[in-house]
Amino acid sequence: MTSALAVQVIDAIVEDGPLANMEGFLRQLKTPVGRAPSAASVRTAEILRGLSNEDATLLARQLVDASTFGLVYLLDNQFKSDLRITFNRGEFEWSPEAPELIEAYRMRVEPDGSLVEPGQEELA
Repeated sequence: MTSALAVQVIDAIVEDGPLANMEGFLRQLKTPVGRAPSAASVRTAEILRGLSNEDATLLARQLVDASTFGLVYLLDNQFKSDLRITFNRGEFEWSPEAPELIEAYRMRVEPDGSLVEPGQEELA
């Protein structure tokens, strides 16, 4: 069962992260900022500019989804250690129990990185 707070945590991660603004995220990757961008940033920009917008978006969505899912997995599983993650909202305290955050994440984000519009997901 996915708690309401798990859904709120995932909404914050998704709505404020690159999945919600893939166009802006790709623009940043294609145009490295700063006076002396790293060689890796320059090379990444060259590679992405060589792809069609569709292919670059597909690649970026896959990479962002994989990395975000990995973080959600670690949060849900207490970093596979004896660490205890606790979220607070007002006086309410909550610690995730696997797979609450993972379930909430997959209700909002398809495995290909596409977003599910809020209200379209079904609570388990």
